[in-house]
Amino acid sequence: MWTDLMFAAAFGGVGIVMAVIGYFVFDLAEFRINFADEIKKDNRSAAIVVAAFIAGVC
Repeated sequence: MWTDLMFAAAFGGVGIVMAVIGYFVFDLAEFRINFADEIKKDNRSAAIVVAAFIAGVC
């Protein structure tokens, strides 16, 4: 049972790391828009695009 929990935690951690890496690759690929700056300026459409991308990756 403990090994199953450890495997689940490991796969969850790997998934989170891959989602973060995927976001950075997406941010580099879409060089025309700096999503971090747009979200800081309260641009909700940029936030929706980033949220949809993260939901799609996960």
